[in-house]
Amino acid sequence: TYIIKKYEGSIKKLHFQKLVQDKLLMDGYDLIDEIIFNNDGELSCKDNRGDIWIVKRWHQGEECNIRDIREVCPAASNMALLHQKMILETDEDNLCYEKDNLYELFLRHNREMKRVHSYIKGKKQKNDMEIKLLNSYNMFYSQGEEAVSILKDSEYSQVREHSFKNQCVVHGNYTYHNVLFRDNRIITIGFEKCAVGVQIVDLYDFVRKVMEKNSWDIDMGLRVIDSYFKVRRPSDNECRLLYTLLLYPEKYWKLINFYYNSRKTWMSEKNNEKLNKICEQEKDRLAFLESVKSLLF
Repeated sequence: TYIIKKYEGSIKKLHFQKLVQDKLLMDGYDLIDEIIFNNDGELSCKDNRGDIWIVKRWHQGEECNIRDIREVCPAASNMALLHQKMILETDEDNLCYEKDNLYELFLRHNREMKRVHSYIKGKKQKNDMEIKLLNSYNMFYSQGEEAVSILKDSEYSQVREHSFKNQCVVHGNYTYHNVLFRDNRIITIGFEKCAVGVQIVDLYDFVRKVMEKNSWDIDMGLRVIDSYFKVRRPSDNECRLLYTLLLYPEKYWKLINFYYNSRKTWMSEKNNEKLNKICEQEKDRLAFLESVKSLLF
């Protein structure tokens, strides 16, 4: 089975994806959405409107059920196996690197949270959501500050440099949408955001989404992390980074950033509900963080 898909990234990134996929195929990891060369030996074709199209080998399967421990744990083990195999040895000109420096990113996000807090505080009339944002600000902002402090005093820069030097590749979008199950085998798709970078960030993204969908179930979260660790044991510095990433209030920052960059005269009920859910789950989230800290340190 094949799929024809419009492509909107750079040609360099397309060739990098193919490089990563070829490495996986060479290592016997073949259940991926491999990009196929056309008859001219090119990875893409351009139509008369200038749009770029690619053809990928496709696999039928069911999306990972993010609420089923019998699927999320094997998905975590699969990620670890993927990380072991996604180590390249190629010319530096062929590589695409992870852009975000987490320390600088968290600093910027913290400044944005502070700016929005000052803006809301200065308003004479405040709606319900703005009042809730003000009331919850100190708790979440302090977590952002703590995460920055930990990163500053950690070996994060060395971990990042080591990942770049050894050409470790992150999937970049390892969500339950991109993990398919068929006949007890796992298919990995969606390599569009792959890049050379710190692989533990993939695990963080996956764990956070699993936890959000399962009300920060401690047992489930620890079992997901353990499933990854049994296949690939990260260094102590990577473990510290995983905890720091989980500590950072990313969901709260996203909501407050969305508020600031949208029409502030009206906020949808959906966003109000999201804020309520974030605040309601915070006690369980903090309990999970304590358990993760005990596991990783």
